Amino acid sequence: MLEELKRPTAVDELAANRGWPDASLVEAALQSFASHRLVEKHRGRWRIANRGRRLLNDELTRAAYEAFSTYHTGLYRDLEEVLACGGGRMDVKKDGDLIARLSRFMDEFVFAELDRLVAERSPRRLLDVGCATGTHVRRVLEAAPSASAVGVEADPAAAALARLSLEVGDVGDRAEIVDTDVERFLRERPGETFDFVLLANVIYYAPIRDRAVLLRALADRLNEDGRLVVVTTFLSDDAFSRHFDLLLRSQDGALELPDTDVLCGQLREAGLVPRAPRRIAAGQPLIAVVADRR
Repeated sequence: MLEELKRPTAVDELAANRGWPDASLVEAALQSFASHRLVEKHRGRWRIANRGRRLLNDELTRAAYEAFSTYHTGLYRDLEEVLACGGGRMDVKKDGDLIARLSRFMDEFVFAELDRLVAERSPRRLLDVGCATGTHVRRVLEAAPSASAVGVEADPAAAALARLSLEVGDVGDRAEIVDTDVERFLRERPGETFDFVLLANVIYYAPIRDRAVLLRALADRLNEDGRLVVVTTFLSDDAFSRHFDLLLRSQDGALELPDTDVLCGQLREAGLVPRAPRRIAAGQPLIAVVADRR
């Protein structure tokens, strides 16, 4: 609707263009949007307001509106059915590209951690598991001009966004995006090793029973001086943490947020030596765990 209001449009015209039979209902919707300063009425016609233009032009804000008006609030609308049926929602699979776009709201915190780690030990070869839109791959390659990277992304739409992002600028020839799941990637490319493996906002999409096996498989691909880094929202009494854990547990596939002690135990089980989890966003349940080979 906002797109159509880039030019002033009468409510009857808007309703006719969209095939909406009740113009008074369309008017009520526009009045609701106007209360949020997304649209405004001028000389009897509706047009997009400045805030609405910023919404259209800001990909992260658009993703937030889409996500919280769909699966985030939908979780509670359908909660009785979820509780009765024991989960089984498909948001993670159905909305993979939207989830990838929304995860960028944590980028500034992840970027700061990546900058710190690259300055500490510049990588030669990066594997980004669940690379989403490719922003983390780009950040590492910009900070480490001699490095190369592979991003693995199971959602085709997100992988397409990553390729498009990495084509811009001077890192495209050092990055490869593979649209597959990480297990298949490891199976089809045996012997390929890395000195930096990143799992940013992705560990909770693996069932908890499978995480130690996944981490072991990734640890086996580390060079002698390699390290594996997990960035994740963790389980705590923070309101967002509890909401996100409920959303995950409601999905098909037995997903859940990681407990920090359990995560560190799984990293040790994988043959790695994890450092103490480090909060990377003040007041937020977001941590980075750096784990080195023994």
